[in-house]
Amino acid sequence: MTTIATDGQSMAGDGRITFHDYIVNETSVKVRRLPSGSLIGFCGDSGDDIVFEEWLERGGKKPKLSSGFSALVLTQGRRPRTYFYDCTFDEIDPPYAIGSGARFAFAAMDCGKSPEEAVRIAAGRCTKTGGKVTVLTLTT
Repeated sequence: MTTIATDGQSMAGDGRITFHDYIVNETSVKVRRLPSGSLIGFCGDSGDDIVFEEWLERGGKKPKLSSGFSALVLTQGRRPRTYFYDCTFDEIDPPYAIGSGARFAFAAMDCGKSPEEAVRIAAGRCTKTGGKVTVLTLTT
């Protein structure tokens, strides 16, 4: 899976892609800036991210996503949201994390660590988290 963490202004995500117990890639980018300026971070099956991102930007009929999909979305002037496989969402209070290493990232941020540090700490404990860490910050 992965680990995505946010403090409400920045978002960090690991780069590890796995298939069962195999590491496939360590440099995937799972945190992106949308044309609108929002930040989005994804967990779940590869391919769902593109479909979800297009739906989020363009609207229309909700896409069918795999059950393991989730996303964090940060938009300037709006409460952060976590989306689920059925495209419903909850507004959340940061710090917040999603993915297989979320519990480690939550604990790290509760101890004052940044989202980037939290993802790196999660990577030290969660075998589905690792590789390159991408960090983006909302711009004003």
